Amino acid sequence: MKVLILVLLSLFSLSGPAQEDDELLNELEADRRKQMEAAVKLNQAREGLAKEVESIPDQLKKLGFEKIDANALMNPEVVGLVQKMFKDSGLQKKPPKEVRDLILENVKNISLGRFLMNNPRVMDCIVDIVRDQNAMSSLVGMFLRKDDFKIYGGMWICLFILSWLFKKIVFGKDWSGGKRFLMSLMVNICVSCISLSLFYRMFEAELSPTAQIILKHVSKTKS
Repeated sequence: MKVLILVLLSLFSLSGPAQEDDELLNELEADRRKQMEAAVKLNQAREGLAKEVESIPDQLKKLGFEKIDANALMNPEVVGLVQKMFKDSGLQKKPPKEVRDLILENVKNISLGRFLMNNPRVMDCIVDIVRDQNAMSSLVGMFLRKDDFKIYGGMWICLFILSWLFKKIVFGKDWSGGKRFLMSLMVNICVSCISLSLFYRMFEAELSPTAQIILKHVSKTKS
C-alpha cells in the first residue's frame, strides 16, 4: 500500500513539469507556425511584385525602350506603366513589417540595405511612402510635366548666374578668406532654399503626399 501511495505521489509530482513541457512545446509550435505564415506572406508579396516587374520589359519593348530610365520616363505611356505597377503591386494592403522585409530583401546586398538597417526611422518613413496610395505614383507623375521641368531648369540657371553676379559685385577684394567663405556659404544656402522652394511650389501636387509623410516622421523624431 505504501508503495502504491508513493507511486501515485510521484505521478502527481511529475504532472506539473509535464504540463509545463507541453505548454513550452505548444508555444514553440505556435512561434514556428507564425514564422512560416510570415515567410509565406513575404514570398507571396515577392512573387506578386516579381510578376509585375517581369511583365514590364515586354511592355517596354513594345513602346520602344529596353529599360526604365530617365529617357524612358519622358514617355507618358511608360510613366503610366510604372504608376500602374505601383498601384497593382498590393503593397498598400500589406502590413508595414512585410513591406519592410520585402524592401530589405531586395537591397540587402548593397550599401543602401546597410544604411536602412542602421537607420530604422528612415526605413519606417520609406515603408510608409511605399505603402501610401498616392505617394509613389505621384512622384513618378512629375515626369509627365516635361515643359515645367524645362522652365525650372531655366529658373535654376538664372539663380546660379544671379548668385555669381552678387558675389562679384558685393564681395570686397580686401575681404579675408574666412569672411569670403562664410558669405559665400550664406549666399549658396539662400540660393538653394529659393531653388528648393520653387521646385516644391511648381510640383506641389506631385510632391505633397510624400512631403506629408516625411514631415509626420520628422515631427515624431522631434517629440
